[in-house]
Amino acid sequence: MANANAGEYCVIWGGINDLAQDVPLATIQSNLQSMYSQAKAAGWIAIANNISTWKGSAFWTSGRQAQQDLLNSWIATTATDVDYKIDVFSVLEDPSVPDTLLPAYNSGDNIHLSIAGYNAVGDAICASVTFIQTIQEPSFAGNLIATRSTTGSRRNSSG
Repeated sequence: MANANAGEYCVIWGGINDLAQDVPLATIQSNLQSMYSQAKAAGWIAIANNISTWKGSAFWTSGRQAQQDLLNSWIATTATDVDYKIDVFSVLEDPSVPDTLLPAYNSGDNIHLSIAGYNAVGDAICASVTFIQTIQEPSFAGNLIATRSTTGSRRNSSG
C-alpha cells in the first residue's frame, strides 16, 4: 500500500477481471478485503465500489453474473474496513435491459465505460462520501507567510 501521507481517500474498485477469468469467489473476496484493510491501516478513508455491469461483453456468462451478484452482495453486507460502499452497478445499469450498461455509459465493448460512465461513477462517489477539507495555516517559510485569500487559493506575502 502506498504512503498514507499521499492522500486521505482510497477508492477500491476491482474484481471484474477476476470474474472474467473464473477466479474463485473466495479468492476475490480475500483480495478485496486485503485492499480494504490495508487502506484503513494506512489511515485512509476506504471507499468500495461494487462491480459494474458487463453483460454483453465477450467475457460475460450467466454463471459469471451469478458470481458477480454474490460478490456485490458481499461488498454491500459483509466487507469490513470500508467507510463508504458505492453501488455503481445500479448507477450504470440500463433499467430497460437488466445487467447491461446504459448506452450512454458504454464505450462500445459492454465492459469498459465511456467518459460519461466514469463521470457518473465519480458523481455517485461525490454524492455519497463526506469529504473533509484539511487546512494547515499559518505556514512559515523563512520570511514568507502563507495566507489564504478569500477565494481559498494560497498567496505568499512578505512578513
